[in-house]
Amino acid sequence: MFRWKFFRVHFQFVMANERPHAYDFFMIACGPIPLTERMACPEAALAVATGDAAAREWAWKRLETAAVDQVDAAI
Repeated sequence: MFRWKFFRVHFQFVMANERPHAYDFFMIACGPIPLTERMACPEAALAVATGDAAAREWAWKRLETAAVDQVDAAI
């Protein structure tokens, strides 16, 4: 469908999604979570942006735990 429409394919990737997802360009580029933490725990990063208050609290705790685990692994 978009095979030879190169600008359309590029725009399709950069265009905002109706529902946030782990690969959402704007969530990666402008979101509140650094990319390293986002890739360590993508479900928690998505819950920060889309979940209710309880889900956001769980997600921030999960991301903090993942960040500590990464530091421990680097040492």
